[in-house]
Amino acid sequence: MRISTVGLCLLLVFLCAPARAASLATEEDARALAQRVMGEVAAGRVIAGLELLRPYNVYSKEEFDAMLTKTKEQLPAMQQRFGPSIGWDFVIVEKVGDSLRQFVYLQKFERLLMVWRFIFYKPRDQWMLNTFYYDDRVQLLFVY
Repeated sequence: MRISTVGLCLLLVFLCAPARAASLATEEDARALAQRVMGEVAAGRVIAGLELLRPYNVYSKEEFDAMLTKTKEQLPAMQQRFGPSIGWDFVIVEKVGDSLRQFVYLQKFERLLMVWRFIFYKPRDQWMLNTFYYDDRVQLLFVY
């Protein structure tokens, strides 16, 4: 009985643990992923762009789905406030040591813009998406 209880516990650990996120072989692969996302986002397909990140996401499916739902809810207000999306620009890659990269992009709208940040981490020999986010705080791009 004790062995089956341990086996059941191990099975539950594996079933309940989040799936391992996909990784990227090179820094260039990480940047290419961010650029594919930006291509979709700038074309007005924000959710399709974010879905490209799903295999690389370290959060649970429920957390990722909740983020998509919140984004879907915000899209009409963003479009009304900013106007239609008209493209994107690469801003900078920021490097911290050998294992952390942040790729910064601008999503251009007719009236305003959004700043998108994709942060990748390399714990050993593969790059992982650590986090990503977007906001309208463009002032943070300037050094005073």
